[in-house]
Amino acid sequence: SMRDVEAWYQRAGRALHVEGHKPHEKSVARHLLEELGFDPDLVDQAIADPTTGDEVLADHNRVVEAAGYGVPTLFFPDGQCLFGPVLVDPPTGDAAVRLWDAVVAWTEFPHLYELQRPKTPADEAVIADTFRPYLEARDWVSINRGKVINFDDR
Repeated sequence: SMRDVEAWYQRAGRALHVEGHKPHEKSVARHLLEELGFDPDLVDQAIADPTTGDEVLADHNRVVEAAGYGVPTLFFPDGQCLFGPVLVDPPTGDAAVRLWDAVVAWTEFPHLYELQRPKTPADEAVIADTFRPYLEARDWVSINRGKVINFDDR
């Protein structure tokens, strides 16, 4: 069910981004599923299902074709695509709905390409501290415009 999928993404996201665990590793994914009350064998079933790889590759290719790398990539029914939002402290409840409404409002202006807030050194420190668990748990590097980004320098 969609409720189960939502529970999985919330738990896997918290594991990676807050707790610094690796939900992309089978043993961790199995543990998280068990924690949620789901059958941990779902990991093996999904990996054994050839359509899983097909679906992941199709989603990946769709993002790559849109030139989306390393940020949330949103596709809208009218064909528009937006990158983001990228934020440190995601809102919940009514504030989350207001943020979503603001994001959707961008689609009204198809030639609005970017809006960015300047980051102070203090902002960069908060960002680095917030993303540290994720950066330590991941098994990949960040690349921006063809260059590897090293977060250890911050």
